[in-house]
Amino acid sequence: MEQSDITANNFAAFEELVDEYCADNRAAVLPDNAAVIQKMFKRNKKKAVRVITKQQGSRCSVEPATIFNHFSTSWIASTSDADYYTQSNDERVEVFDRPFTLGEVSRKLKAADNTSPGPDRITCHHCRKTENSIKTLTSILNLCILFRKDPDSWKKSMTILLSKSGDPLDLKKWRPIALSNTIYKLFAKTQILAKDTRTDYIDVRRGVKQGCPLSGILFNLPIDPTLRRIQGNASDHRILAFADDIALLAHSPEDLQSMHDLVHDDLKKINL
Repeated sequence: MEQSDITANNFAAFEELVDEYCADNRAAVLPDNAAVIQKMFKRNKKKAVRVITKQQGSRCSVEPATIFNHFSTSWIASTSDADYYTQSNDERVEVFDRPFTLGEVSRKLKAADNTSPGPDRITCHHCRKTENSIKTLTSILNLCILFRKDPDSWKKSMTILLSKSGDPLDLKKWRPIALSNTIYKLFAKTQILAKDTRTDYIDVRRGVKQGCPLSGILFNLPIDPTLRRIQGNASDHRILAFADDIALLAHSPEDLQSMHDLVHDDLKKINL
């Protein structure tokens, strides 16, 4: 298929092949299969206990309709001050358009954590154990480059709510963690697990998801003008940032306050 023409029909066929790959990699785990449970315990102790006890842990008890309304409002698109961004004189970074190699995909898969699966219900462990998996995954990723498009199924995730502290009926006290498909770690839509059911799909029009390795970089991109203004032409570090964690480095309380005010005023322009 990597030699196929870029057409809607060929892309639809590609999506079907991806779905078949995911289906072939799913494996039902039976709690009475001791050998399987022992292997699972070595990989993921918490999951093994859940399978044995048939418990999935506590979920948010707020009504799904209330959860849907809350996050539909929280994730609605917002506007920002257009003057915050200015034209950059930096050279444009070359776009990545070469094919992925088997070695690159193999190294990434070996290093990947065996985290909870998303809607596809497969994990990195399943991919590692499947015959010819590296070759198949490499072909899938390269077809995405060829079509310049990802399967729509990859743009959805399941979101679980983890309690932080305080009133369990206050949705602001719950932290949303997105469980994405194993192959694809970016998303456009999500649905939230609540009680023993799910909400309807919610369009995510702003923000980044917690649980995605790209979220930190994606968050830093829109606040880059502020980072550059703080750093200026100084030879020493004046600001460190990763995602929403920002550290200001100053030589005096006055300098620190000035930097803090700049960050506050700047980020207010883009609703952060």
